[in-house]
Amino acid sequence: MNISLEEKQRLLEILSVGKRLEGILGHMEGEVGALQVEKKIRGRVKRQMEKTQREYYLNEQLKAIQKEWARAKTAVMKSWSLKSVSRRPSCQGGARKADAELKKLKSMGPMSAEATVVRNYLDWLLSVPWGKKSRIKKDLTHAENVLNADHYGLEKVKERILEYLAVQQRSKNCAGRSCALSGLLASARRRWVNPLPQRRGAILCVCRWAGAR
Repeated sequence: MNISLEEKQRLLEILSVGKRLEGILGHMEGEVGALQVEKKIRGRVKRQMEKTQREYYLNEQLKAIQKEWARAKTAVMKSWSLKSVSRRPSCQGGARKADAELKKLKSMGPMSAEATVVRNYLDWLLSVPWGKKSRIKKDLTHAENVLNADHYGLEKVKERILEYLAVQQRSKNCAGRSCALSGLLASARRRWVNPLPQRRGAILCVCRWAGAR
């Protein structure tokens, strides 16, 4: 035990064995209590140091992640800015939509799922041949011959398509530039639509409207 020489002498001078043991037991309890307090303090200090080190490590890791994220985001935005400038839509509506989507992309993480959707949409938007027009054939006789050669029967459908082409030929400023086919199976519509560019010299654009009514 960690007691002074004088205290040891005092304990030895006690003649009663029971009282001597009580004195020794008191010193032992006091020393055990001090050791427990020291152990408790040491554990508390250790936990605090571990917490501080862990917080420091996590903060440094977060800074590194944010730095890499900012670098990747800057590279992505620089690439998309160059794309949007070099292939910017010529019409006002398309340019406004591209700017809005690019602004939305700037506020997203480069690896997020929503950013992937926006990038794919921008890819499609910038790939559209804005301002380019195809030369339209105006020979209705040729169109009728192609329809008859490609499809047997279905006179009402052929008549409707020829009527649509005739209206476009007569009215140069006609606002409606699309012809919708409904009531047919998807495979049947594709068989009708695929030869259309040959009939009119137009560019075919296929859009899927799943669930549209």
